[in-house]
Amino acid sequence: QIRFDSTSSVHTRILFLTEGILVRLLESDLDLSDFEVILVDEVHERHLSVDLLLGILREVVKRRPELRLVLMSATLQKELFVDFF
Repeated sequence: QIRFDSTSSVHTRILFLTEGILVRLLESDLDLSDFEVILVDEVHERHLSVDLLLGILREVVKRRPELRLVLMSATLQKELFVDFF
């Protein structure tokens, strides 16, 4: 899903979003209750929207311990993210 273009339906099992779209979804559903797993790729690319998203997702995971958050990066500094989450 990208801005102004969504092809999801009730049958959608996997939804690919930009971090900006995911932040927008959080505006209407702070717990992301429609999701069981969230995968964030390229987390080493530090910019405002990713940092904001990771901060919000940390709080969501605290409220929803069953939610699985997967962080991916070819150059991930594991200790940095383990300490953060």
